Amino acid sequence: MTEETVVEKTWRLMLEGHPTARRGDLVVIEAAYAEPRLRVLFPFPSHGALHFHRNTQFP
Repeated sequence: MTEETVVEKTWRLMLEGHPTARRGDLVVIEAAYAEPRLRVLFPFPSHGALHFHRNTQFP
């Protein structure tokens, strides 16, 4: 079994509504997750918008 990446774990926690995950509109999160090009990016809901980052490291 392969280890879950930071991106995969973040998506999973957001979709499951985990209490430690950042909050966002679940309909928007599910729609973004359904798009393979977005699913590989780090999701970051903030201020009513869903942002995506390619880098998961602090700049």
